[in-house]
Amino acid sequence: RHWRKLYYQVFNKEQRRRARESEYWHPDEYVDDEEDENVVNEEDIHSILHNLKKRLSGDDVNAKRESFMTLSKLINSDGDDNDNILRAVFNSRLAESIIDGLEDPSYVMVLRSLRVIGHIVSGSNENAQAMIDAGLMPKMQALLSQDSNEPTLQLVKKEACYVLTNIAGGTDEQTNELLKKGILNRVIELAYSSKRGLRKEAIWVIANVVSSLDEHVISAVESGALEALYNFLSDGDAKNVAFVLQSIENILEVGTETGKTYAQKVVNMDGLEALERLASSQNTTVQQRANEVLKRFFTK
Repeated sequence: RHWRKLYYQVFNKEQRRRARESEYWHPDEYVDDEEDENVVNEEDIHSILHNLKKRLSGDDVNAKRESFMTLSKLINSDGDDNDNILRAVFNSRLAESIIDGLEDPSYVMVLRSLRVIGHIVSGSNENAQAMIDAGLMPKMQALLSQDSNEPTLQLVKKEACYVLTNIAGGTDEQTNELLKKGILNRVIELAYSSKRGLRKEAIWVIANVVSSLDEHVISAVESGALEALYNFLSDGDAKNVAFVLQSIENILEVGTETGKTYAQKVVNMDGLEALERLASSQNTTVQQRANEVLKRFFTK
């Protein structure tokens, strides 16, 4: 029933006819029309997914654009059967075609691909793992390593960090993928971007990594995570600052438990002065967290 409902939500009668005949259709121009509901079954949906895969693999830019829009509707739809939709996407090997979009010469198309990937990986750890297994991480690493003056690339990297935030917040094995592929190093570089939105997304990735296993925290600190977090303490948003303080506390706790001199690293980067300033913040949460860090790790 949900397949049927979803099918009619996304496509109008003429679009459904074109889809079944493998013709070009425009999924955004749909109307409610359930006149021929009796002809719809799960096989129709698999046929649509097959057609989407063909379009994503082709050279027609408009077809690719419309296909990504359709996938966003399918994957981001409401209903108890959303897992079934994603299962069909994976079974039809659409995941690989979606990921291939990260190598498109148009950053606008890469952005559309990332948004679909973001919908998928935010659903569950299982979905995120399916995308990793389909070859996501090497292409994410290559994408973050690109250097261009193209303004859209900054939006692309911001969206990429959103995807990586979900993966870093998944299983320990998924978090390790960021470290193993060298992706975290690229993310730490982005934490110093002149674009605040990009900096913030990068910091969320780092924060998720340093909330995992001790070995992940140690590896992240060796890559410069502590310095990046400290640098973000100057952000004007109290919510972000409080979140970063929690991440710094996590790092310092691991340092204490493993004999690492992370507290001294904070002192060396003039972080103690920053913590003392934040301990007098007008924001209660920031004030409490800063005082907690000072009390636990810097009081003799």
